[in-house]
Amino acid sequence: MKRITALLLLLPLMAACAVESAADTVGPRMLGRYAEKDGTKVFAWPASGVEARFEGTQVTAVIDDTGSNILDITLDGETWMLHLKAGRETYIIPASATPGPHHLTLTRRSEIFDLGLTRLVSLETDGAFLPAQPPAHRFLFLGDSISVGFGAEGPDETCEYSAETGAPLRAWTALTAQAFGADWHNISISGRGIYRNWDLSPALVMSVNIDRTLPDQDGLWDHARYQPEIIAVNLGTNDFSPGDPGEVFTDTYVATLAHLRDVYPEARIYAAFIGKTDGDAVNAATNARIGDAVARRKAAGDGKVSQVLLPLAETGHVWGCSWHPGIDSHRTMADAMIVQIAADTGWTPAPRD
Repeated sequence: MKRITALLLLLPLMAACAVESAADTVGPRMLGRYAEKDGTKVFAWPASGVEARFEGTQVTAVIDDTGSNILDITLDGETWMLHLKAGRETYIIPASATPGPHHLTLTRRSEIFDLGLTRLVSLETDGAFLPAQPPAHRFLFLGDSISVGFGAEGPDETCEYSAETGAPLRAWTALTAQAFGADWHNISISGRGIYRNWDLSPALVMSVNIDRTLPDQDGLWDHARYQPEIIAVNLGTNDFSPGDPGEVFTDTYVATLAHLRDVYPEARIYAAFIGKTDGDAVNAATNARIGDAVARRKAAGDGKVSQVLLPLAETGHVWGCSWHPGIDSHRTMADAMIVQIAADTGWTPAPRD
């Protein structure tokens, strides 16, 4: 992945388009959860942002940020990082010397604790925006650092976290959704649990954040705006970090699964645990409690909830920073999840490059 600094220039533009919602068929559309404030689109979840198909030589984005966040810019399949500047700035993204068509996404790489929200003020092109490509399916992930891709691009387990080594677009969540041509909402924050956080901090747990429009912010999300067909929950590792939390963990997990069923009545829900359980007492206990929660939901009549164990890679880039899964592990986890979803739904995943 290359890193460049976007040009900070104001050039005359021939066409502009207000960012439209996912329900619209023409022009740019938002990816993931977002809020509208003062005429801007506010986003902060991993891999959330904006997508545009256009015919032209460049796109200009006006973005307001704290100056501490990083976006992934993906243009026609090539991705690089954009370190945002403080305040309202204009970023020009050159596409080619000749008009498109081109496909562009600008999405959050950094997390909410990397300081603040990102606001998209406008998106313009010197050509014309094309109709948005409707997604084949809709996925939702509720998770922690593993689902964010924390440290996945770090060389090994000895490196420390930085937003540059995080990789939400290469995490198992993104790879799973992409295999089915799906939109995905990644409601995940590093260090958080479903009942308590890894450091016992008072920061909002994910069973609360699932109802927030933006991470850790006031403002409830309207679940009717986005009804996923597939939900994967990957939580528990941080709850057990300070020790076994006891039956309250299982009760909270059951309540969260029940809440997901209430707001997403048609979704297929997977309770996922990542890592080896053989020979690891903590992992085995976590997975067992998740299994108990799933069994209780099944006994209550939920026939579309199941448990899945996602393995890490055995060779290659197994570990990234701070003992988080590396890129090859994310691929291995995604492969297992893709196989499970395909078997349960009959959907045919796209072959992986």
